[in-house]
Order: sequence, then C-alpha cells, then structure tokens
Amino acid sequence: MANPLVVNLNLRSTITNQDFKCLECGKLININNVDEKVYFRMDQTVTPGIYEVYCESCGNIKAEEDKKAGKEVEEK
Repeated sequence: MANPLVVNLNLRSTITNQDFKCLECGKLININNVDEKVYFRMDQTVTPGIYEVYCESCGNIKAEEDKKAGKEVEEK
C-alpha cells in the first residue's frame, strides 16, 4: 500500500499539471470534493508525466484495462 502522504502530494501536483481535468474525457476534477472519486495511476512507460488522474467513469475503464494487463490495482 502506498504512503497516503506521498500519494496526496503527487495527486495534487498531477491534477494541477493536468489543469484539473481528466486525461481521457477532459471533465473538470475537483479533488477537494470528498464525494468525487478519481483514478490515480502511475504510467508504467516512465514518461515525464509519470502519474495520471482520471475521473471516476474513465478511471473504471482504466482500472479494468490495468487488471487485464496484470497490473496491481488498489481499490478502496
């Protein structure tokens, strides 16, 4: 399990770099809304934007793709 403090810092900087939008559909993401779920993943290709944030609906699709590819997906 990832360190929550590190994840929180990376999530905030990543979402800022993405202009507060889902990478897939462009939906605005408000991480201060506790009811809004996002999918936060690490890009396995090691690109400059190593982390990616998706809205809940796009995140569900990405999670299924990651599971099929054999990547570990942490669900809460």
